Amino acid sequence: MSSTRVCASLMALTILVIALAGCGGGKKDPQPTTINGRLESGDWVLGDDTYVDRYECKARETAEAQVIMHSEEVDCFLFVYRKRSDGGLTLIAGDDDSGSGLDARVQFDAVDGTVYEVRANSYRRGSGSYTLTFSKQLGDVQQIRPSDRGETRLPGIGAKQAK
Repeated sequence: MSSTRVCASLMALTILVIALAGCGGGKKDPQPTTINGRLESGDWVLGDDTYVDRYECKARETAEAQVIMHSEEVDCFLFVYRKRSDGGLTLIAGDDDSGSGLDARVQFDAVDGTVYEVRANSYRRGSGSYTLTFSKQLGDVQQIRPSDRGETRLPGIGAKQAK
């Protein structure tokens, strides 16, 4: 074999190894999920008459998970519920100001495959934009919207009642 053919074969083999190493076996590391939302008229309403947005997510692994709510417009409050097999919810975490300023941050032990409901709320009734960040241990984040029939009243406590 000529040295040119050997060199070309080695170069092709090197390119193949680099390409295979870069693809990571077809799996990508999960990344945190960021959602932009807004508390406003037409949202779910809790017992203290505050607006709340609801999100459902599923644990990707058994590990400590975190959700952060940030806003320049509202005093953030977060609730996290574990969804039971009967469809009911069990409150597992709530937070008002553990994040910076008026931001809320909840940390909890997530169990692989378990579904959680996260409620983005405000300490006072009012409208405003916010950002939610779900840690990489939580995936399949979807908003639960009020029905088209105008059913927005939601059982459960609000931020003021939780204090």
